[in-house]
Amino acid sequence: MKALIIEDFTEFIIEYGFRGILLGMGIVLIYIAILWCVKKFHNPQMKIRASLIPVIYIFSVYCYLVLEIAYFSREPGSRTRADLMIGATFQNTPRAISYVIENIIMMIPLGVLVPVLWKRIHTVWRCLAVGFFTSLVIEIFQFVSERGFFQTDDIITNVFGTLIGYWIYLCILKIRSKFNMNII
Repeated sequence: MKALIIEDFTEFIIEYGFRGILLGMGIVLIYIAILWCVKKFHNPQMKIRASLIPVIYIFSVYCYLVLEIAYFSREPGSRTRADLMIGATFQNTPRAISYVIENIIMMIPLGVLVPVLWKRIHTVWRCLAVGFFTSLVIEIFQFVSERGFFQTDDIITNVFGTLIGYWIYLCILKIRSKFNMNII
């Protein structure tokens, strides 16, 4: 099972990682250009949080990889089912267990990055809502385009991954305050 998870993630990182890195760089450059224009021509007193630039880069690469993994890497019309019953996809096979773990892992970065990027989403419930709606949108698009099964279990595991990510975010905040570090 561990080998399956490592194989799946390695395959996607090798296949799509370079494009994600380039896309992330492009988005950061556009972000910097927009901030520069706003500061120069509209609001000279605006403070630019340079510490957000690496987070925006990581978030951009992450979003690209999630879209590739969950949507674009799949053939349209290849999957046409919906599993609405909770637990319908939880099976005791190495492949089924690896899918559950991969769904959890896939959303952990969302739980860490969202409260860093958007201060209004710093509570657990708001962060979980973002995780839920992100997962729901992915599942709906997969179902409508027949690129993936609509599975209630995927939404549950994705939200759980978001919760783990949010917990990691809180741990980072505690470490930051304990050691008086200026991260996040």
